[in-house]
Amino acid sequence: MSFLSQKEPVIMNQRPYATMVTNFDSTEQKRSWERLLQEAQSQEDEQSSAQNISSATLPSIEELWLKNSNTRTCESLLNAHTSFATHFAGIIRTAYLYCPQIMLSDAEVCDGLFFLALGPNTVNSLLGKSYKDGPSIIISGRCDSFEECLFNFTLSTVGAVQAKAQKAAKRDDFYIMQLKNVPQCLTNTLFVRWSIAR
Repeated sequence: MSFLSQKEPVIMNQRPYATMVTNFDSTEQKRSWERLLQEAQSQEDEQSSAQNISSATLPSIEELWLKNSNTRTCESLLNAHTSFATHFAGIIRTAYLYCPQIMLSDAEVCDGLFFLALGPNTVNSLLGKSYKDGPSIIISGRCDSFEECLFNFTLSTVGAVQAKAQKAAKRDDFYIMQLKNVPQCLTNTLFVRWSIAR
């Protein structure tokens, strides 16, 4: 995986640098996982009723990261029901066919169930790549490095994000009110300078 620096120059009139796929949105990944989990549970129930044994309950998302001394819940689920990896492989391989560079946001990786469950080695192997090959997944975030993005992602609270958004909205409202008091001939110049400064 690679991190796309915000300072890299954009070169126009060339083939696409990277592709983004909406299926990798963290909420979309969760919906897909829950759908696959329901299908797998239905298969478990059908097999159990055919064999006249009690059905095993598959782990919920919250239970995926539990482990005991012998087994990890997530690994057991992925090994027993390959549909999870197959579904994800179809999406990521299709994206790779469009463009060999797949751009993801930090949230899609840090909060994406498939990325968390499968891990970087499995994702690379799904693309037929080894650690010697160049990166195919480029992470774009609001910070200068993936480590900083991860730090901000894991330590930010909902309240802190909301407070920051409210502060930005108040600042924007203040500037808009100031612009209304400026003569029309100066408004365009000030608005352009304000946009660049932001």
